[in-house]
Amino acid sequence: LHTDPFGVHLDKDSIVVNGEEVMRRVKSERDRFVGFVVTDVEEWPADKRIMGSAKFIDEHTVQIDDHIQIAAKSFAIATGSRPVILPQWQSLGDRLIINDDVFSWDTLPKRVAVFGPGVIGLELGQALH
Repeated sequence: LHTDPFGVHLDKDSIVVNGEEVMRRVKSERDRFVGFVVTDVEEWPADKRIMGSAKFIDEHTVQIDDHIQIAAKSFAIATGSRPVILPQWQSLGDRLIINDDVFSWDTLPKRVAVFGPGVIGLELGQALH
């Protein structure tokens, strides 16, 4: 059936979700998407890629390591993010996970609560529903 590759199996009387198959598909898709990004970046000409540790030396100049300076009117900084874990939630131990942890699951949990009204929380809540 068309849903089988997603770990969702249909027959006349039931729907069976195989958590291990679902998570294999999720990991496969994640790896595929990351592969696209890595391939795209590796295809950029070497003179267009700059790698190193960057720091602002003034409001319009970034220095990479000790050898390159880039001047611009403005810069976009996209560093990613990490969720803030409130101190009172620390007692949850390994039952408290963050969004990145979902991708290490081998199967789906029986129950999960998603906290966080941001786009990642909404996306995870919808997907896990």
